[in-house]
Amino acid sequence: MNNVLTRSITGLIYIGLIIGAIFAGGYWMLWLVMLLSFLAINEFTGITNKKRIPALLRGLDLLTSGMALLMPYSLYENSYGMGVICLSCAFLLLVIRMIAALYIKEENPLKETAFSLMAQLYITLPLLLLLMTYYYSAPIVLLMFVMIWLNDTGAFCVGSLIGKNKLFERISPKKSWEGFFGGVVFSILAGVIAHVVWGGTSFARFSMAELAILGLLVAVFATFGDLAESLIKRTLGIKDSGSILPGHGGILDRIDSLLFVAPVTYIFVTIIALF
Repeated sequence: MNNVLTRSITGLIYIGLIIGAIFAGGYWMLWLVMLLSFLAINEFTGITNKKRIPALLRGLDLLTSGMALLMPYSLYENSYGMGVICLSCAFLLLVIRMIAALYIKEENPLKETAFSLMAQLYITLPLLLLLMTYYYSAPIVLLMFVMIWLNDTGAFCVGSLIGKNKLFERISPKKSWEGFFGGVVFSILAGVIAHVVWGGTSFARFSMAELAILGLLVAVFATFGDLAESLIKRTLGIKDSGSILPGHGGILDRIDSLLFVAPVTYIFVTIIALF
């Protein structure tokens, strides 16, 4: 019971911070995404390198992520020159990070550097695209988060009640096809309801069919995101990515779905805007 209460309180605080940042707008969302990125990269670096990586290299990884994430905010503030500078600095730091591999006194410096670059691809890039989407349409980002949460809820409830057929037993034995489709239904319904209630205001750019398709995409890629992180943890022989969130594990355990959903949402929104 205590674990359920702890998990619930932590989950509510996490949800509250995200919703609060979305409504606060501007740099508040930037700071929250940066915090998530820094914590997630620090976790990823720790679990893949067994916490042996020098502090200077950790700092380079975090600085690279921070510079990249400043780019969408610069564009939002119509400071295109600053956006170019931020992105250029991020690429320069990546080059410096690879040069630093020459001086790493480890048995396999290539492996350590590869994990560093993977952190930027796996964590920073999706969060950068999340910010790009947010500065285009904050309501669609809020809806995306709601869809992720409802997908998790639907998958858990339906899977617990009638789940029999394993979805991906090799990686996640508890997931079932029944739970997966339950999550899909919940996520699609979120899109339909959002259009019915706010279709003339917040979601005027999107039709009901488009929001329903977004719900389907969110459910599918949220599941893939969760499975991908499970594969990473199984490969490394760990249960959780960290312990910073009581009852939930680490930050990566909370944003694993987001890291796959954010790029898909950005691509989807971009296609809708173009056509």
